[in-house]
Amino acid sequence: MQVLFNVLMGLRCQEINTAKYSDVDYINRTLAVERQLGKELDRVPNSRKESMTKMELPLKTPSSRRVLPIPDYVFEAILEERRKYEGYKSRRRTIFQDDGYICCSSYSGKPRSKDFHWRHYKELLKKTGLPDIRWHDLRSTYCTLLLSKDFNPKAVFIWILREVNKRIKNEQTFAVM
Repeated sequence: MQVLFNVLMGLRCQEINTAKYSDVDYINRTLAVERQLGKELDRVPNSRKESMTKMELPLKTPSSRRVLPIPDYVFEAILEERRKYEGYKSRRRTIFQDDGYICCSSYSGKPRSKDFHWRHYKELLKKTGLPDIRWHDLRSTYCTLLLSKDFNPKAVFIWILREVNKRIKNEQTFAVM
């Protein structure tokens, strides 16, 4: 599911893991990107690392909030995940947290960590004989797919440029620290 969201919709790991069924407009087949998964840093000196917990955080910038069309293949996968989700929820009533995450633990219902997909993704690459592609590079595939479907090249270019500028700004921020 995570690979589909990344390749076919261009979502980041943190956005994928906090996507909820309530974010899906089933009539218009769109997904509202509203939040991301992360850890709220405890800035108290000498505090223990355990005080940082996985939680929903606001998106980094207002322009990151968006509504995306859901490709048919991904929409069908969401419906299938929903059927599984309802089964998990009914079998594990006492421990399953019904928070509505699309990519969640089948045992507890909690969102997957940002690196959960990594091992499965690498196994998939190896099994299919594909080269070792970085997870982030899958978002470039999304741009290629948009262009192949006659999306406005200027709009795709603006989206790419915005992503590159965000990355540069983040690298400059960490260089100063």
